[in-house]
Parts: sequence; structure tokens; C-alpha cells
Amino acid sequence: MKIIVVFNMRGGIGKTTLAVTLAEGLAQFGGSKVLLADADPQRSASHRLCPLAIVNECGQPGSGRNISKYLSDAIVRNSLPDPTNYITESCGTICGRGRVDILMGAHDTLDADRHFAGRCMTDGDKSIFSKLGRAFENLAKNSDYDVLIVDSPPGLSTIVQGALGVADLLLVPMAAQSTSELLYGSTQRQIEKHLLATGATVPQSLVVATMYEASNGSFLDRVRVYFKSPLKIKKQKSLAEHELFSAEDGVTVKEKYGTAERELKEISSAVLNRLGLAVDERKSSGKGKGGKINVGKGSRSSASAVARAH
Repeated sequence: MKIIVVFNMRGGIGKTTLAVTLAEGLAQFGGSKVLLADADPQRSASHRLCPLAIVNECGQPGSGRNISKYLSDAIVRNSLPDPTNYITESCGTICGRGRVDILMGAHDTLDADRHFAGRCMTDGDKSIFSKLGRAFENLAKNSDYDVLIVDSPPGLSTIVQGALGVADLLLVPMAAQSTSELLYGSTQRQIEKHLLATGATVPQSLVVATMYEASNGSFLDRVRVYFKSPLKIKKQKSLAEHELFSAEDGVTVKEKYGTAERELKEISSAVLNRLGLAVDERKSSGKGKGGKINVGKGSRSSASAVARAH
């Protein structure tokens, strides 16, 4: 299983948009079995993939089928529980030959995170982060997931730091604004310092420029210079222009994403390639829950970009 952490210190820049659409894109265009872990206390990813009644039922503190309960059981009991007791299956409406399941967000995720941070003071950072990392890796147990996507809250929470310690890819949505690369540069140094201190490997990163307009070309040049890397860039705007999050609307890529279809495929392909999971064109043309998938040419006009770092 490959683990992707979607993270930035800022809120409101498209972390959940990226996590949710990528989960469906990897299922559709990669034929992947995807688990989305909603680690954000706002539970936006859960609301965007599941009906409200299920989100509320699973999100109950202490008793629900959610990330807070799963991680708490793993840390407090010092054992790895069966993930199937916590995961809600078949949530995405666009899956192709793949599948999207979710480890639901919870009302008390923030409380659980504070508890883990407190245990770092008594048990030691390395011990708690190692337990959290093993808990994330354990999510593949008895489930055989290809990809785990962790939708993070803003800020380097204890839960996020545990996930980063076992991540294969750090996916960073970054607003195309003058201060964004400076803010993330500082964040990147904090991440590297934490991971090196706990003996974990720093994951490769993929920067996704959000809210991108044609006039923001200099932003991409600054990112190239800042990260000292010949970044590969894809420029589209479709994902930013559509309401993507109804759990009921759309059973094919064309129905749900409209002209964003091509952009979704390109972003999914970029991530699959970075993970060493090549796109299977036979899966790209497979059938979803409601009919035939029609992968059209779409628009090439610009407002979102994928940029490689490291």
C-alpha cells in the first residue's frame, strides 16, 4: 500500500478538494482500491463522500466507526485493531474498476490529537509517532488497499506527523500567491526537522498549485527557483470551476466532473507515476457505477497546476 498525505499549514486552499477528487481519480483511472482517512476535525471529506446520516452516525465520539476511535484504540490498547471494524466501504460515486472507502472523520478528532500530544510528553515522541505510523500502515490489513490518502487539517498536528513518518508522497496544495512558497518552505523545514528527529524518512513531495490564473505564471517560476528543481507543470482550471462534492450526483466521470474530466485524469496520472503505479488505459475506459466512462479531451486553459518538487 502507498500512503499519500495531503497537507499544508494553511486552510481553505483545496486540501479536501484535492483529497476527494484524487481518491476518485485513482479509483477510476488507476483501477486502484483507495482508502481516504479524514483526519480533519471539520470532517469535510466525510460530508463530501457520504450522506449526512451516515457521517453523523460514524462520527460519534468513543463509539463510532471513525479515525479518532481507530487511532485511540491503537495507541491506548497498544495493539493494532482490525481496520474493517472502523472503515465505511464503497463511498465514492466514481470508481471505475477501482473502489473508494473512507475512514470517517469524528467530532472528537482534535481531542484525540491533544491526547496523543500529551502522551508524547510521558511516553516519548518516537514511541507515539511510531505507534501512529504503524496504525496508518495497519489500515491495509485484511483490506489490500493500493493507496491510503490522509486528508489533513491545517497545522502540523500529532496525527499528521505520525502519518508523515510512513508516507510515500506528501501532496501539497499551494495557492498561486506571492507568499505561498515562502510559507510552505518554512513548513517543509519543520517537517524535515521532525521526521529526522524521529528517525523517519522524509517523503517525496508533489506541489499542486490551486486557484491558478494565466497571470500567475511568475508564481510557477518562483516555485522552481525556491525548490531548486526543474518542475513539471500541468495547467488547467476545470476542477476549480465545478461543484464536485455531492454524494448523490453523477455516476460517471462526465456526469460528475464535466469539463474537469481531463484534468482529473492528468492529476491522477501524475500521482500514479510518482508512486510507481502506472495508469492502465484499459481501466481508464472501464465502466463506473452508472454507465460508460467517456474520457473526453476537455479544456487546456489554465487555473490549477501540478508541480514536482524534490
